[in-house]
Amino acid sequence: MRLFVFLALFLPALASAQTCLCCKKRDAGQTAYNSGDYQTALTRWQEGLKLSDAANCPDLPGLVAKAQKKIADQKSAAARQREQDGAAQRRRDQEAARQAQARQTETDQLRRQADDDLWEVLRDGDIEASNKYLKKYPSGRHAAEARQRVKDLTPQAAAKMVLVKGGNFTMGDLLGEGDTDEKPLHSVTVSDFYLGKYELTVREYLAFANETKSRYPEWLEAGSQYNINTGTDDHYKKLGTALREENNPIVGISWDDAVAYCAWLSARNGGQYRLPTEAEWEYAARGGQQSKGYTYSGSNTLDEVGWYSSNAGGKTHAVGGRKANELGLFDMSGNVWEWCGDWYGTYPAGAQTNPTGPAKGDYRVYRGGGWHNDPRGCRAANRSDDPPTNRAYYLGFRLARSF
Repeated sequence: MRLFVFLALFLPALASAQTCLCCKKRDAGQTAYNSGDYQTALTRWQEGLKLSDAANCPDLPGLVAKAQKKIADQKSAAARQREQDGAAQRRRDQEAARQAQARQTETDQLRRQADDDLWEVLRDGDIEASNKYLKKYPSGRHAAEARQRVKDLTPQAAAKMVLVKGGNFTMGDLLGEGDTDEKPLHSVTVSDFYLGKYELTVREYLAFANETKSRYPEWLEAGSQYNINTGTDDHYKKLGTALREENNPIVGISWDDAVAYCAWLSARNGGQYRLPTEAEWEYAARGGQQSKGYTYSGSNTLDEVGWYSSNAGGKTHAVGGRKANELGLFDMSGNVWEWCGDWYGTYPAGAQTNPTGPAKGDYRVYRGGGWHNDPRGCRAANRSDDPPTNRAYYLGFRLARSF
């Protein structure tokens, strides 16, 4: 009787405990669900479904579906949020890029404007002006133009030198057509040297004058009565536009000016540029070792090799316009007279080696004749002289350099 009573009380309690296992999973899942932990809720409810008494919790499948929906909703919401965040970030990035581009564009515009403004100021200046631009804007909008201008303004005479091989010749009036100062004939030996292929041009000389702001030719000298813009004397105006043509020989410069140019070019290029000695000049004009004994430099017919009174039309002409002499030198007869390094003096009677003329004097030698001379004045042997300060519309020079 007592056993029966015990079993009657214990068995229902045991069954109730087993049923509560499913309930506990359901309740635990509900707690997690209520707190927003849908993944834990789903796990607990799925565990409840696996229990043997899951049938006692018929609502578990619905709860599982509800948790799964919540999780899916969360994932969708998170995906949407990520997309929104991404879109917002992209908008921020785009705006930042736009602002950066705007700033860059503004900077570029300012830089371009500054570039243009500087070039506008410097474009018509000298070599140093163009170099100043290139230093600030080496890749600037006008860099190519600036480099070309530097190239154009850089004296080209330094690169146009002819090697004259030394030798011996008879200096003076070989044909008996000259003046007394072309005698006595005498033997002269000169060493190798370089001589300018052309007479120095307007462009080359003005590069020096503009850079140094000094020693302008007389026709551009401030305050000079011969200034072609402000002066009262028309000495140089007679040459017309030929006076300023860049490839025409420079005129209106003194011996002192020519020497100053040589010093400037020597410092600039590292060479030892100078005026030729009178002996070097005549040796080269006669053709050096290749001389054919012509009256003029390169021919017995002056029209072939030089500009003079009968063909020049009263003006200078671009260098190199006539035939070269035996050494490839142009305009040694005619176009413009050329200063030499020597003081003027009488010739010595004896043989000489690399003579440089008298030790002192009042006049410097110039040779070659000019556009205004007759043929006699353009002979290779002809001599002339002036004070070293003298300037005229027929006086120029060409460079020499020791070997």
